[in-house]
Amino acid sequence: MNAVYGPSLARRATSTIGTIALVTLWAVAQGVRVVLFAILALFEPIVRWVLSWSALACFLTCAFYALASPAGLKFPYVLGLSLGTGCAVLLALYEMLVRALEP
Repeated sequence: MNAVYGPSLARRATSTIGTIALVTLWAVAQGVRVVLFAILALFEPIVRWVLSWSALACFLTCAFYALASPAGLKFPYVLGLSLGTGCAVLLALYEMLVRALEP
């Protein structure tokens, strides 16, 4: 009788060990996710303020130099607009990451 049921018991033991390993891995991943969310949520007001004001400052600086500078001034408008746009996109990605990690 053991010869018939032996392989199925071995598969069941392997399946149980695999299930325990997956549950343990899932629990560790959830713990890391919650800790990461707590850190990101803690710094969210600071990151939002810094990135928002940086983007606004870049856009306003480009607008100021475009309107008030003499004709011969070589100001890197593309760099300023790219930096402002990059700050805005980075803020959007940060908010998406926080929303994805929230419990």
